[in-house]
Amino acid sequence: MAEKPVEVHAKLPDGTEINLKGSKDQIKEILSAVTKGGRDRSSGSHEESDGSRAGQRSQPQAGLDNVIQKQDNDVHIVATDLKVKTAIDAAHRIIYLTLLGRRELLNETKTPRRAVVAALRRWNLYDGNSRRLIARDKALLREGRKTVALSNPAVSEARTFVKEIQDTNTKGEWKPSGGRRHGGRGRGKRRSVKSE
Repeated sequence: MAEKPVEVHAKLPDGTEINLKGSKDQIKEILSAVTKGGRDRSSGSHEESDGSRAGQRSQPQAGLDNVIQKQDNDVHIVATDLKVKTAIDAAHRIIYLTLLGRRELLNETKTPRRAVVAALRRWNLYDGNSRRLIARDKALLREGRKTVALSNPAVSEARTFVKEIQDTNTKGEWKPSGGRRHGGRGRGKRRSVKSE
């Protein structure tokens, strides 16, 4: 006989509310993962009731405010300052933030690689360097060439990125550009400056 699904509502000390539906074992596993992630749920309240859907993940994290938002069954990075120095650092953060957003807001365990590519293109950062980042980053879990996911250490790193972006006391040096630089190609004749 299958275990009856339950629904648990927990409010963490930081104000984050989590709703979980599934078997008791699944809920224990998720709550232990949240606890290992540095959250203290000792003062949270729990309510159990019958649930019809088993194995669902927690509701969206309140900590993603002003950084990542869900729009039209997709996630968008809405922060304008990623608090980085270079474009490759920005690409690294966009990859991690996109995967974290899709994990938290869309409840995806595996994200299609094309969704990450679309996010990089929106920031004008999809190039050979960012493709190499996706292919070689050891903290990313890949299944073939189609899907990408964050490992547990990468999730904590992505959450650190969110906290850094939300910090109003720091400013990043890198700013998104409207287009690519082409190293002077196609700009017409070069003008020489004569010294007199």
